Amino acid sequence: MKLVKQNYERDGSGAVVCECEVADDVWTLYNVVLPGDKVKCVTTRKLQRESDTGAVSSEVKKITLNILVKKTDYEGDGDMLRIAGQVIDENPYVKIGSHHTLDISLHTKVTLYKEYWDRFFLDKLQEAIDPHRSAEVQVVLIESGLCQVFLLSSSLGKLVAKVTAAMPKQRGPFSNYEKVKKRFFEDVFSSLVVHTNFETVKCVLIAGPGFMKDEFLEFLHREAVKRGCKDFISRKQMFVTASASTAHKQALTELLADPSVMALLENTKAVRHAQRLQEFYRLLNRTLETSTGSDKRNLTCYGPGQVATAVDVGAVASLLITDGLLRSSDTAERRRFLRLVEEVERTGGEVLTFSDQHTSGEQLNMLSGVAAILKFPIDDFLEDEEDAAGDETRKRED
Repeated sequence: MKLVKQNYERDGSGAVVCECEVADDVWTLYNVVLPGDKVKCVTTRKLQRESDTGAVSSEVKKITLNILVKKTDYEGDGDMLRIAGQVIDENPYVKIGSHHTLDISLHTKVTLYKEYWDRFFLDKLQEAIDPHRSAEVQVVLIESGLCQVFLLSSSLGKLVAKVTAAMPKQRGPFSNYEKVKKRFFEDVFSSLVVHTNFETVKCVLIAGPGFMKDEFLEFLHREAVKRGCKDFISRKQMFVTASASTAHKQALTELLADPSVMALLENTKAVRHAQRLQEFYRLLNRTLETSTGSDKRNLTCYGPGQVATAVDVGAVASLLITDGLLRSSDTAERRRFLRLVEEVERTGGEVLTFSDQHTSGEQLNMLSGVAAILKFPIDDFLEDEEDAAGDETRKRED
């Protein structure tokens, strides 16, 4: 995402002017824009005019409108964000209070104003503006004539480069195949030079069907020496290969479900999220299978109430939460969950945010969207709260 301008006030309000450069940026904007925000951009509106003779004509005109957001819809197939609301600024063509829907797509310049920029929204925006800052895994999906380079963070696979080539179908001595392939590999290598941030990236995974990935890895090592790319030479072990059925984006999900790939990417954020969720379910299942009594040691909890109690008593080792809760349109609810995040971080716990759009996030949403792995059981604290709640109920009844 391209940041054109930003201005924040001391009270937390402010505006940013940004432009969606790739499809994932439209999705990021959907995660950031909430009802109650103000959005301004160039849009089209069908205008009707009546002549002196009473004849009515219409035309579609490009105008700039500023609206108070009422509803947002994301259309993934068309990479389109539709923002519905009411016009709030004077305009010679549209009355204040009129309803209008803005269509936000690639290369649309948008001004977004918020009364308060929560940390979650600032982080989401910054991650889209500079994906290199948080991505620990770079995935190079490559097949004959197509290469796509993704930066993989904990919740998003962002396309940063795409290289294509018209590969000859024939591979004989007169087909030019090897020459075209060499040029293709050179272009892919050049894109990696631009987009590989060795300060944050811990692994570059080259994946795809067939032998193209292996051929490119061999080329990469030779080309690094030829061009004198010291980072590529000194970090040779960072570049590894894996099998994938395609060079298209769906291969990311396929790769992260592969145990051998998980082992390669151990200790990176993308894998750490999957591992923590697996650990949570393992501990939960162990608790359910264990008999009651002194042997029962519950080191999990889920749901807003239980997790809040665990946070208050300093019992949370790992907090698992979906981004849907952190972008809730209910300000009080959103700040309640942000408080949990900040308190866990303050006490040295681990916070892992899961995307609603990932299968792991969908799994977590089945448990209300928030769960925790604990340092110690909190059953006694929960029982005390239940007793206190029961006493309060009886007092009201009396």
